Amino acid sequence: MIPSAIKELDSALNKVRSEMINQMNKAGAKIGGGETKVLTTEARLASTARNTIASKGHKPAPLSHYKHKDGWPDLAKKKNDSATNDVLKYYVIASFSQKANIEAKLYKPGARVGWKRIIDQKKPYKSGAYWADKMPINGTAWRFDYAVKSDWSKNGIFVALDRIPTIAELEKLNIVVPKNWQGLKVWEGQVAEQLDLEKMQGSGLLLAGGEKQLYIDFGHPDNQPIRQYIENMVKIQKTNWNDAILPKKLEDTVAYLAAREKAQKTVQQGQVARGVSATGRANTKHEQSKAN
Repeated sequence: MIPSAIKELDSALNKVRSEMINQMNKAGAKIGGGETKVLTTEARLASTARNTIASKGHKPAPLSHYKHKDGWPDLAKKKNDSATNDVLKYYVIASFSQKANIEAKLYKPGARVGWKRIIDQKKPYKSGAYWADKMPINGTAWRFDYAVKSDWSKNGIFVALDRIPTIAELEKLNIVVPKNWQGLKVWEGQVAEQLDLEKMQGSGLLLAGGEKQLYIDFGHPDNQPIRQYIENMVKIQKTNWNDAILPKKLEDTVAYLAAREKAQKTVQQGQVARGVSATGRANTKHEQSKAN
């Protein structure tokens, strides 16, 4: 069975190619052999790619969607004051979907969690802020369901936190634990959608999001013991995914689709040839049986 994320990508890429060819034909471009005159601008390519995957409604949460809880890291303080709008300004809050609440959760010492963090092997930050509550089934699902822009991560490796260590386990590792420590303080919600485009670099496809997201501020005093534990004790593992990389540029999306279409036609022609061959052999045997 083909995972739904792969089906969506397959359908989306077909739409992108069809629409782009249509645009170029209208502009008088010649598609196929010989010189190809591509008159479509990057802006039009971006518009086309952006609309090929339907939004699931996971728009970025506004500041008003966030309800702070005393004792937890304040997400409203995670901001870029030079940003031109609230989505860019309150970037952590905006990474959550407005379709679900952003909830404060406490995970006590000894609690089993099974969390995963997918990492770019060139930037192996084990104790980063964003985590998933399960391992994505493949790279395509990770890229689209967790809305990870190509510019943010190429994946390759991951870390797993299976349980929250106890105070005794932390102290045995010489990790300082705050007095009256109750556990790890986490913010949870659903992933907001993202457009896979940064400074006109990226596939231009909509990454629909919607999966569960955990945000852990390891700079918070109550979370620092777990940060040290992850850095010292959690091992890096390989994802072994080969389906997480999208085209790097908008125009590369077209080339990618063209190559994919050619490969599909080759497979189809082979299937037809085998079918004709099998039919020919069957007819020959039938004629021979009639002659006998």
